[in-house]
Formats: sequence, C-alpha cells, structure tokens
Amino acid sequence: MHRFDRLYQCSKCEFSSYKHSVFNRHVISKHKENQFLCSYCSYSCESNFNLKVHIRKHTGEKPFQCTQCEYRFTTRSSLQVHLLRHSGKKDYLCTYCGKWFVKNSELKKHINTHTGDRPYSCPHCEMSFGHSGTLFHHLRLIHGIQNSKKETVL
Repeated sequence: MHRFDRLYQCSKCEFSSYKHSVFNRHVISKHKENQFLCSYCSYSCESNFNLKVHIRKHTGEKPFQCTQCEYRFTTRSSLQVHLLRHSGKKDYLCTYCGKWFVKNSELKKHINTHTGDRPYSCPHCEMSFGHSGTLFHHLRLIHGIQNSKKETVL
C-alpha cells in the first residue's frame, strides 16, 4: 500500500511530489549533473540513447525504413507500430459505429467525434478541441505560437 503522507520538495526549483519515484525522476531529468544535453535546444535527459532519438527531431534523420512502403521513422518502435497497418490487424472496435482501429489511442481520438468531448483546451482563450492536432493548428494560426510542446499545453 502506498502512503502519501510526505511531500518531497525539490531544493533547486518549485517542484514537489508525494510520490518518491516521481520526485526522483524529476531530480534526475532536471537537475542531475553530467546529463546528456541537446546541442540544438535546452532539452536534457539521462541517457545517450534518448538524446540520439531527440536529436533526430532537429536533424530530420529517420534511419528506420518500412520494407513495404516509403515511410521512414526515427525509432524502431515507431516502425513496428507502423507495420501493424500493413498487417491489416485491427484490435480496437468503436462501439458507436463499428469502425476498427490499429491502435487504442486512435480509437480514443475517434470516439471524441461521437461523444463531442473536447479535452484539449487552449491556454490562451476559451476554445477547446477534440484532437490535440487541432489545438496545435489553432495555436499556430490564431495565437502565432509555432513550436508549442504537447506536454506544456495539454
């Protein structure tokens, strides 16, 4: 049984958490000495592998090619998910309309079109959206925000 009777407060910033594992992850990712730092932006991480994957966002490198089409990917795991599309295997069913999906995340986004849920709110105005991509389009078009990060907006 987990107990949340102690608040872990970071001594270097305002972050705090009742969960020690979350607190440790914060300290390692935000304040650890000898972190791996991106030479293109302020991103830092605790492993060289994660840094290499991140840098591909800047360089456009996509070393993993699909053998069945022209798509390329920055990670092997992204390629493996993509290959499911070619297999025709769809495990996730929309109970509203009967449409099948390869990924559960795609089904969840699709269900918003049936329910009218708009879980993605603009932090700058009253607008909300059913898909994160629509929110980012709105941020660029209406508010002129070009490089919004999902984790800071959602």
